[in-house]
Amino acid sequence: MLRTAGKELALAPLQDWGEETEDGAVYSVSLRRQRSQRLSPREGPGDGQTPGPHASTFLHYRTSKVRMLRAAHLERLVRELVSVDREQDPGFVPAFLATHQAFVPTARVLGLLLPPPPPPLPPWVEIKKTEGQDLSFNKNLRAVVSVLGSWLRDHPQDFWDPPAHSDLGRVRTFLGWAAPLGAEALEAEKLLRDFLEEAEQEQDEEEQPQASAGPPGTARTPSPDSPEGYLEEEEGLVQEGPELLDFSVDQVAEQLTLMDVELFSRVRPCECLGSVWSQRDRPGAAGIAPTVRATVTQFNLVTGCVLGSVLGAPGLAAPQRAQRLEKWIRIAQRCRELRNFSSLRAILSALQSNPIYRLKSSWGAVSREPLSTFRKLSQIFSDENNHLSSREILSQGSPGDPSSPTSSLSPGSPPSSPRMRDPPPGSPPASPGPQGSSTKLPLALTLSCPGIPHVGQQGSEARVIRVSIDNDHGNLYRSILLTSQDKVPSVVQRALQKHNVAQFWARDYQLFQVLPGEKELLIPDNANVFYAMSPAAPGDFMLRRRKKEEAQHTTSVSPT
Repeated sequence: MLRTAGKELALAPLQDWGEETEDGAVYSVSLRRQRSQRLSPREGPGDGQTPGPHASTFLHYRTSKVRMLRAAHLERLVRELVSVDREQDPGFVPAFLATHQAFVPTARVLGLLLPPPPPPLPPWVEIKKTEGQDLSFNKNLRAVVSVLGSWLRDHPQDFWDPPAHSDLGRVRTFLGWAAPLGAEALEAEKLLRDFLEEAEQEQDEEEQPQASAGPPGTARTPSPDSPEGYLEEEEGLVQEGPELLDFSVDQVAEQLTLMDVELFSRVRPCECLGSVWSQRDRPGAAGIAPTVRATVTQFNLVTGCVLGSVLGAPGLAAPQRAQRLEKWIRIAQRCRELRNFSSLRAILSALQSNPIYRLKSSWGAVSREPLSTFRKLSQIFSDENNHLSSREILSQGSPGDPSSPTSSLSPGSPPSSPRMRDPPPGSPPASPGPQGSSTKLPLALTLSCPGIPHVGQQGSEARVIRVSIDNDHGNLYRSILLTSQDKVPSVVQRALQKHNVAQFWARDYQLFQVLPGEKELLIPDNANVFYAMSPAAPGDFMLRRRKKEEAQHTTSVSPT
């Protein structure tokens, strides 16, 4: 197809075509539309004329077929690591290396990937390197070495197997004869040294407390009745840690970002898969997905810190609480500027929670500018159009920017914040809170706020619960905030909205509480969920469709 430059067809460069099956492997097929520029037919190279600077040109479009592997047996997947066309399917190798531990151990993959070493030649045979034997001309060996190099650099923890590190030893043996002087072999040697140093460091840390304790009976602990013990106890009661207003906005936001970056950089992609994350609450699965659990714990700590700083002191007046609200809103805005969406969402979740939302006098004392900022920030995590706003903002970052922590890890994301509610209209606004001292203080002290309800923990009038849907699409849950005023229709409607299920089907679902021992408790349709649920397992719920006979006799009840 020929078209004059500047009048291109407005077609997508990549269009889905369908699926193909070949030898048990399923491929997704797309059509890629590529553009190439060529001269006008009147000024082609065959006429012997040299085109002028203003020669008319045409756009030539070429359509090519692109196949990407989507499902296959393990042997075919491993074979595809070596034979895949990186231009057609550039994401296959990174995706497989990042997620393979969810369904196959590293040793099994290496057994299928690494070829056996060549047999040794007799001593009287003269060794001659040919193009087929040299690594630079052996395509398969070069592909295996390239895959191992990416694996060692991007996922070194896959080879952590103390004390022998047998998987890493197999890789070193292969690289020793396939690419002895290559960067991959050097990377394997460096990784082994790092593993050994880490093991020695852990051993030293385990022995150090025993050595510092000394022989039995030598350590002397002051008695509470002694003067030294009385002074220590009195100092412990009198000394207080730094408060929120002692820190500047930049200090708090930057420290939260540094903590989140450290946690999110350790997250293993295979732990974010629904098949892995959904197993975390089963018996004996306490160690599943530890890196994702660490981000959830940090999220809950930040949320608890916000709640504790605003609600912790009963004697605070409304203007004082308003100063703390304004301070957290400015911290959230600074986290937005730093692209720390995890702490941003944690702060907004706490500010939108029912205990803080009910502080009408305090919200009334908040200045107009922080209120406007709070509304704009809350729109980032709006549930409309499947979180379209947050997804668009996250996609705006350029590839060269450092990765910022986000809460968009689909299976392992922290509890979702409730829907945004506008604070009450304000009375006379208070002045913004002070910026605080510029002295660097340990921010970790402010994250230990007791008495804050997390998932499954009893709060005064609210708690976070997990609600899943009983279907064949996995065991994924969505977290919602449950208050003492919520009845079953309201909880069902919000849970379906979180799962992107049409809300007009709410009357067709029943709410069950999941109890230990594979038991369930049916919550009556008009019951108050907060008081009707059992304290044995207060955090886990499930939606299940009614039977056809029950659905026909069930009338729609509007949520309260």
